[in-house]
Amino acid sequence: MTRTITLANHLTDGELKARYQNSTDPVESQRWHLLGLVSQQWYLLDAAQSIGVSYSYARKVVYADNKDGVKAIANGRRGRSMVSRALLNAQQQAELDEALQSPPPDGGIWSGPKVAQWIEQQTGREHVHPQRGWDDLQRLNYSLEAGSYLWHRSPHHLGQFVPILSQPGGRELQENFLAGKCL
Repeated sequence: MTRTITLANHLTDGELKARYQNSTDPVESQRWHLLGLVSQQWYLLDAAQSIGVSYSYARKVVYADNKDGVKAIANGRRGRSMVSRALLNAQQQAELDEALQSPPPDGGIWSGPKVAQWIEQQTGREHVHPQRGWDDLQRLNYSLEAGSYLWHRSPHHLGQFVPILSQPGGRELQENFLAGKCL
């Protein structure tokens, strides 16, 4: 039989429920909910499953509350923004946009790994994750669509999508598209 875990008597059931209902932070609200269920003699595993957290996380929350009381339930991440650091300065971003106007050095089409490799070469970084390359492609309004198409949303073409194909006949399709022969 599973043993129950007990809470230190920091707050009553009513106070736990009030804090759960009045909390504006979703993390804190979830923690208060967990503590309220445990205070009503729920098994910790059942309480954790009912609010959608793991057993080990629920156990940490209860132990923290028993040790430090109400202050342990506060969301330590509140107020901290998760800001990503740019790998490229403004000049390098302009150079990347210019480099994307022509095919990559190894041929084919630009992809996240290829842009990441370009960033490594430009910045001297030892490793740039391919996702960062893909993020830069999207930030510059590049995206992969329809198989091997690379569409560039270019102001030079009045907002039209310009297909660049790596398949045989791609150049001809691109020229026809720009000439208005296929839409």
